[in-house]
Amino acid sequence: MTPNATTANRGSSATPQPSKKSQGRLILQDPLAFEQAIQPSLRSSAEIAAQPAAETLDREKAREIWESLSLEPQDAEQRLSERKRLLLRAENLSKEAVLAKAQIADLQTQLAKADQQRFHHPAVYAGAMGFPRIQGGDLCGRGVALGAGVTDVALGARVTCSTCQPEPNPGNPLAISVIGSEYDGAFAQYCVVPSRYLYDVTASPLSDIEIGAMPCAYGTAFNLISRAAVAVGERVLVTGASGGVGLAVVQLALLRGADVTGQCSLGKSHVVRAAGGAVIDRDTVPAPHSFDVVIDVVGGPGWQDRLAALRPGGRYATSGAVAGPMVTGDLRTVYLNDLTLLGCTHQPREVFAGLVTIINAARIRPVVSKTYPLRDIARAQADLAAGRYPGKLVLIPSESDA
Repeated sequence: MTPNATTANRGSSATPQPSKKSQGRLILQDPLAFEQAIQPSLRSSAEIAAQPAAETLDREKAREIWESLSLEPQDAEQRLSERKRLLLRAENLSKEAVLAKAQIADLQTQLAKADQQRFHHPAVYAGAMGFPRIQGGDLCGRGVALGAGVTDVALGARVTCSTCQPEPNPGNPLAISVIGSEYDGAFAQYCVVPSRYLYDVTASPLSDIEIGAMPCAYGTAFNLISRAAVAVGERVLVTGASGGVGLAVVQLALLRGADVTGQCSLGKSHVVRAAGGAVIDRDTVPAPHSFDVVIDVVGGPGWQDRLAALRPGGRYATSGAVAGPMVTGDLRTVYLNDLTLLGCTHQPREVFAGLVTIINAARIRPVVSKTYPLRDIARAQADLAAGRYPGKLVLIPSESDA
């Protein structure tokens, strides 16, 4: 009950009848008479009784106590005083609960605002994904339905899409949206994708499985060599060369006419050699000043050695850190050799469009080590995490005729 409501009730009460004493007991015939009888003792509790909220609570409790009709004056006063303290404590706890609730609401608002703005800050990456979420950033499929107003995709066309999709905004011209991260991805029988990111690959001689293995790894790889401006005859060192992105870099850099060396486990190095690249073991320290470009998806403890392996004016490009994101290096290696360091996540539309040209002409084929039915996704991810196979692993939905 609110104080105003209580006050209104009091104003409508009947006129109090006089009280009378009998054998040391106070007999009350009306609750307001009881309140008036003990009001002096209430007022003696100076600060508390002076508060309107407490006063209102006292009157309400007076009515409750009056129902007994017969109480020792001192007992009644003691009980009322005790109840008043409890009520004041409850009132304070209630205020604290309201304050805590407001603080939680404010925190939730801040988190929501931060989540909304994570793409708008020029120094912040795309961020952790929200759940629930269907993952999967690679796909090849056929259009089975079109949204309202979609005219740039034909029903039945075989299509693929970029994984990192540019979504520039005033705060961050390099902001991206990632399929399987910011919206549901391709680990499913059906997937909804904004039509502006779809590319027709109907003409490609490559199979659905091969094309489905390419958007993430080969899109990332093509962005790396484009940003690093890999040119004919340049010497390029590629770390993690037997993995999905690393092997794609090897293939695409060789396609540009570069002299490519892959650094990887010797047990998986056959795929690098089969593509046409040279190989050094992943634990080998590359010779100083021996490469024009280093494409690094590994990071970790060997970072300084890779910088030292660059010739003066060399370029270092990275898009991953599977061996660890925290690295130690000597800045003198960078500035004394005029090195350029490139972080490569944002993919301009023209980069993936260039890759689609390569796909449609089948100028390279991805290495697909194993395929799995979609229901075996857990086994596929376990094999991927264990690094059992070079190249790519592909999931096939039951409806696929790939």
